Amino acid sequence: PPHLHTKPWSLKSLHRLILTSAAYVQSSRFRPAAARTDPDDKLLWRQQPRRLEAEAIRDAVLSAAGTLDFKMYGQPVPEETRATGEIVPVDEDRAGRRSIYLLVRRSMPVTLLNSFDAPVMETNCTRRTVSTTATQALAVMNSGFLSSQAKRFAERIVRERPPAGNSGMSPEAMGVVYTYQLAFSRSPSDTEIKRSVDFIYQQMSIYSKTMKDQKEAEKSALADFCQALLGANEFVYVD
Repeated sequence: PPHLHTKPWSLKSLHRLILTSAAYVQSSRFRPAAARTDPDDKLLWRQQPRRLEAEAIRDAVLSAAGTLDFKMYGQPVPEETRATGEIVPVDEDRAGRRSIYLLVRRSMPVTLLNSFDAPVMETNCTRRTVSTTATQALAVMNSGFLSSQAKRFAERIVRERPPAGNSGMSPEAMGVVYTYQLAFSRSPSDTEIKRSVDFIYQQMSIYSKTMKDQKEAEKSALADFCQALLGANEFVYVD
């Protein structure tokens, strides 16, 4: 291309060429005809789904929950070991700073980041590995960080969800729509709304047996729903 010839060895020109190429801007939409011809995508007819890095996953959770601390610079966030053996940043149940500010120790890797292939400090990391393991799903289901941030997420939904107005939707349905928009940057389909609301009502009926406050039962049910979305493939993968 002309702009490469006029600027030899220019990385900026090379990056421009890559980012504006047809291969780079391909959609990830699956096309059966193309898949039959090139099932391994060697001809780059689609973009392969890409999982977020460990630090980006943690930051995305904080952002969705509305607890991401945007403060720049300063001292790193220290770590602590819980009775369960989980290594976590100090005070992670509340607002959290971006993962770039977490203190990194070879002897104390953060459990959540370690589950999602954060680089180890013992050796040089020239390229990150991307794995899919059962421990990642277990970390999302059982992590104290995910649980606490899901509760914060639910509180945000109850606090910020728009009023039903003339839409004819219940508060729970409006909460589902807002949750999808914050987590997935899209609105849910009618089927997703119905299934989500059914799940929330089901959880509410369970929590109502042990909770006298109906609002607290709703928040707990909504927190379960929020945690499910935070652990979904659509949340941790870029299509």
